Amino acid sequence: MIVDKLENIKSYKQIPPKAIELLIPKIATGRYEISDNCYINVEEYTTKNILEAKFEAHKKYIDVQILLYGYEDIYYTKISNLKNIFTPYDSN
Repeated sequence: MIVDKLENIKSYKQIPPKAIELLIPKIATGRYEISDNCYINVEEYTTKNILEAKFEAHKKYIDVQILLYGYEDIYYTKISNLKNIFTPYDSN
């Protein structure tokens, strides 16, 4: 887990420049294709109550979460620490 500020995003060479260009300035919600295996989902939502929230896991892809406005608590752990499976893993 990396926690940083948006002003440092260009330090992460693995993030495609096109993705960075889309994040600054604010763009409309929706899905934006960057390449065959990279896309951005821009979302606006009201966060869930912690008692309603569940962890999610990825084995094939990575998630880069960038909070542009507002406030959200994000909790994380290793997959090996997750015990209760509510939805079986789907590799698609």
